Amino acid sequence: STIIPDEQKPKKMQLDSQFNIRAPIDEPGTIRTNDDVHTTIRLCPATKTIIDTPQMQRLRGLKQLGTAELVYTTATHTRFEHSLGVGHLAEKKVRGIADRQPRLGITEKDVLCVKIAGLLHDLGHGPFSHVYDGLLHDL
Repeated sequence: STIIPDEQKPKKMQLDSQFNIRAPIDEPGTIRTNDDVHTTIRLCPATKTIIDTPQMQRLRGLKQLGTAELVYTTATHTRFEHSLGVGHLAEKKVRGIADRQPRLGITEKDVLCVKIAGLLHDLGHGPFSHVYDGLLHDL
């Protein structure tokens, strides 16, 4: 096993004052939302600002399950709900990687960027967009 001097060890996740990010437990401005799958999803001020945009709010009206609702009438899940869950899981995953592999030097800014990528991954979708995947694939 190799011994690494303290000055060469990567630092734990640190505050990035440019983005005003901290470990999100009870940071002022942090909100929590309840979720059927993930129980509680925490949203820091930066992610809350993104979620409040018209582009994100538009996802509330787009169904994630496509035409499945026609067969399973009580099955509802919007792209907005889905995006919140993806952002939450992306954050959990990168924090887990940071804890298990500290040499990577993952910062709070990195965590936020991955979480935002998860939140925004569905912004380009229109209604029933995956229904036509097979048709468009053949063109």
